[in-house]
Amino acid sequence: MKNSKITKSWLLQSVLASLAFFYFPVGVIGVVYAIKSIIKMGGSGENDAEEAEMAARKAKKWTIIAFGVGAVLLVVLYLRIILSKHLGC
Repeated sequence: MKNSKITKSWLLQSVLASLAFFYFPVGVIGVVYAIKSIIKMGGSGENDAEEAEMAARKAKKWTIIAFGVGAVLLVVLYLRIILSKHLGC
């Protein structure tokens, strides 16, 4: 019997955070946990459902961290470019 509760794995968001938009090293951690969550969702035991949920929570945490760090880095880079043009550095 498959798990009746569907867990969001955060795979798409993790891939976007690591490859397309933001901070690669932290995003990869999110991808790993998202894949673990998907694998565990295929299991039939109660333990698998709990482990899938735990992996999905970790994927969400690392994905949000990747987006946050990436956003801060983008702002810093943007400000550095703007300031270097105005200050002539």
